[in-house]
Amino acid sequence: MGALVDGGNRGSGTGKRALRGDGGKDDRHWHGFSLRRFGKRGPRPDNGGLAQWRKGAQSAHCGGVSISQLSTRAPTPCTDFYQYACGNWIKGNPVPGDQVRWGRSFSLLQERNLYDLWQELARAAAKPASPLEKKYGDFFAACMDVEELQKKGLDSLKPALERISALNDSKGIATLIGDLAAAGDPAPLFGLDVEPAPKDSKKPILSISQGGLTLPDRENYGGNSRYIVKRYRSHIVRVFMLTGDTLEQAGSEAAAVLGIESALAHASTNRAESADPEKRYHVLTLADLAKLAPNFDFSVYFSHVTTLPIETLNVANPDFLKTVNKLIASLPIDSWRSYFRWHILSEQAGALPKEFRDEDFAFGAPISGGKRSRRRAGNNAPQSPIRHLVKPLRRSG
Repeated sequence: MGALVDGGNRGSGTGKRALRGDGGKDDRHWHGFSLRRFGKRGPRPDNGGLAQWRKGAQSAHCGGVSISQLSTRAPTPCTDFYQYACGNWIKGNPVPGDQVRWGRSFSLLQERNLYDLWQELARAAAKPASPLEKKYGDFFAACMDVEELQKKGLDSLKPALERISALNDSKGIATLIGDLAAAGDPAPLFGLDVEPAPKDSKKPILSISQGGLTLPDRENYGGNSRYIVKRYRSHIVRVFMLTGDTLEQAGSEAAAVLGIESALAHASTNRAESADPEKRYHVLTLADLAKLAPNFDFSVYFSHVTTLPIETLNVANPDFLKTVNKLIASLPIDSWRSYFRWHILSEQAGALPKEFRDEDFAFGAPISGGKRSRRRAGNNAPQSPIRHLVKPLRRSG
């Protein structure tokens, strides 16, 4: 099999961690794993004794993985160490249909936490022990009552949808977004957060970042993503039709939504640039912000979301706000009503009747990789994968 040397040098048997069969000191280490843990000196993987070496190491653990779980068939560790170390575990632990990733540690911990939370909330809903428990128990029960959600239809969204319908001109956009944000409804176009100041982490600073997109990345709106855009447009049309719009109305609204989001995507920075502290550091005064985007009244918007005075803030992407400013000045108000209405429906699909939830999952599943949606627990134990994890987790700890 030859010698393995850190850094990719093969065949010479030289280097700090060469795997050799000559009994030298270096044969005790292989890819950072000490072979001392596998028992006394004996056949090594590089001299034809792989099966015997595995057999003698059945009780050992390497990096938290039991050697008994290592693959007992090809590939060998020298040809594909990942499959050798993880192949059997992957085969025995398929990704659950309602998950897009699955790991031995954090996934199981998350499911355990969800189960514990479900137990506490279900108990508070059934037999609250205090006024506080009754509050969050009732809230939980309302969220789990899918029959009631089906009966109410769009009733829970009516206040937000009525605010959007009342939008008469572009000057009211700042007020509308402020009202939506203050009510806890989706308020697109940009994100607003308090974060440590980029140049002084001890000081908090208000930060405005790009936002307003439905698809995961800016690249999804063009280039090689035509199929995704086509599916997305059809998805928007179907959701609007579920609210009672005609096909013609839904098509017109979908075009407006896609037009705005495509423009915002074009003005957005990619993930690498968004994560670069230097490229997202632009501290402005409120007066400077008003000059950057005069068509959006930030003073009105801020008056709806905070009572604290704002003197300076960080603008992560000034060019994005310039694009927002141009769109506000150029687009008809009907387009904006369609855009805000879409984000209310799309971002709160989980609180809507089954047909909305099914459509939301049908569109998102191919992008996320999920095979089925997670069902509400209701009055029963949480569904897979929690139900088959509970007993093993209880036994282990």
